[in-house]
Amino acid sequence: MTSVRTRFRPGRQRERAAPAGVPGGRRAAVVVPVVLLLLGLAAGGVTGWRSVTGRTVRAPTAPAPPPLAVSGAEGPIEQLRGLGELAWMDDGGVVRAVTSDGRAQRTLGRADQLTADPETNPSSASGQGRAMMSPDGAIVYGYLADGSPVAVRLVEGQVRRLSPPGTVAAAPTRQSADGAMVAVCAGEPGSGPGRVERATGEAARSTGPGPTGGGETTLLDPGGRQLASLPDCALDLARDGQAALVPEAGGADRGLRLWHRSGGYRNVLGADAVAAAARTVEFDADPGDFAVGNAWLSPDGRQALVSIHPKMHRQSQDVFWRQGAALLLVDLSSRRWQAIPVELPGAYPVVWGPAGGYAYAQTFETGTFRVTGRPTVSYVPAKGRPVLLEAGRRHDNLRIEFSPDGDWLLFPDSGNWTFVRVDDPSTRVSYAAPGDFVGWLPGKGSR
Repeated sequence: MTSVRTRFRPGRQRERAAPAGVPGGRRAAVVVPVVLLLLGLAAGGVTGWRSVTGRTVRAPTAPAPPPLAVSGAEGPIEQLRGLGELAWMDDGGVVRAVTSDGRAQRTLGRADQLTADPETNPSSASGQGRAMMSPDGAIVYGYLADGSPVAVRLVEGQVRRLSPPGTVAAAPTRQSADGAMVAVCAGEPGSGPGRVERATGEAARSTGPGPTGGGETTLLDPGGRQLASLPDCALDLARDGQAALVPEAGGADRGLRLWHRSGGYRNVLGADAVAAAARTVEFDADPGDFAVGNAWLSPDGRQALVSIHPKMHRQSQDVFWRQGAALLLVDLSSRRWQAIPVELPGAYPVVWGPAGGYAYAQTFETGTFRVTGRPTVSYVPAKGRPVLLEAGRRHDNLRIEFSPDGDWLLFPDSGNWTFVRVDDPSTRVSYAAPGDFVGWLPGKGSR
């Protein structure tokens, strides 16, 4: 049997393997780059593309931040980002709001009807500024040239009087932290709290109705509807407007009581406590020479800071304002109190933080009828040790404001706004004040 052998012909095999129209010698030149490309894309997207083509993909460039809307900025101003807006009023009565980090600004409206004259503006006389902004930025509370307390709705520019005809403000207008209630104290002309003069002719400040004041408080909602009335000037409102601190009724030596909207009063600081507190200022103090000057209710409504001031004494047409005051921390349920170490003349600012803790002006270097040196402030956290920090640059119109998240203190003095971080007082930011500070509109805090 004859076997048939198939001969292997290399030339023909290569001809069958090569694609039509492509010379066999160029097959590797086509297949290898395609395989490398596929492997590169599968191995890492852009990385694979770079390995084949050698191209470089640049990261997008971040846009430049907008220019600051404020001037003279010093310190890490970017840390104020996210802390809401600061409302302010210019000399022409235009109200604007600038973000805390100074990056953006908007106009809220006009309130040029409001006066800044301390003679007819009790808030200005007490160093609290020309006006006060509602938390939603819709209403500004202030005073007309005749002393009448008013509210200005910024969108429409409408002015609404807050007291009966023929009456004037007897104490600064106050509002609850949520803006749901406003306390307006008004009385007959001449019954205001601080329109008195020192023997030198220098305007004297007052932080409350005091022994020379008088009036009746009307509690209103933002629309002007009357909610209740009190027979004296309210010193402070609870955050939700459900309670108010007011002086005890009748008598020259009055303590402090708490009014509840649900009905009734409760004494929280008696005249005997006022007399005892006076002796922390002067060991031989006459109890009749001191009285409650002002009070500030804590956010949870369980405590109050109370200032005990020496009364003013009149001799002919002169008024003598005695220096020295006591600051008390009062537990409203037990009526127990403790003196807070403070050494100040007459009036001074005190403020509670939104989540507890408080700050108050601490020490001044005083001369004859003038204040020198840089102001200092004590910050007492809800938990932890008190911290002494340097406040703004000037004593006149010294104010203290907490940021909405409670992490910063603002000192909006007459020429500069200074921000200090409460947990790190070395972190400070300042810039030139664009105008009169009227409120810190809430915003989410960021570190």
